[in-house]
Amino acid sequence: MTVSVVVLAHNEEKYIKKCLDGLINQEEKPDEIIIVDNNCTDKTIDICKEYSVRIVQEKTQGIIAARNTGFNAAKYDIISRCDADSVAPKDWIKKIKENFIKKPIVALGGPVRFYDLPIKSIFFLMPIATLQKKSIRIMF
Repeated sequence: MTVSVVVLAHNEEKYIKKCLDGLINQEEKPDEIIIVDNNCTDKTIDICKEYSVRIVQEKTQGIIAARNTGFNAAKYDIISRCDADSVAPKDWIKKIKENFIKKPIVALGGPVRFYDLPIKSIFFLMPIATLQKKSIRIMF
């Protein structure tokens, strides 16, 4: 099972290095990392070029256009997305693969935690859609 990671970026020079370091240092490496340049005007893309990532451009500003461009560029079995200001836990890719192997799911989400705010964890979001039963569960 292979994994593409899509990272949307618009002027993320403050965060992108930590994000990419977190992805590169996974226990199980992603098969590709795609950075969607959504009209960056800072040093975000220069920082990304220091890593083994693929950079694609999306001129239409906004998360929907950028996300779709990243998803369309992805080559592998599973498409995962993380924000440029996110730092993935070391076992993130491993857990994604394990969950897709365990059951016939078509979507998977996880906890939302903050590393740069006084509040470290606001809620746990877990959308799950299975082939037999389409549902979204939000757990607080």
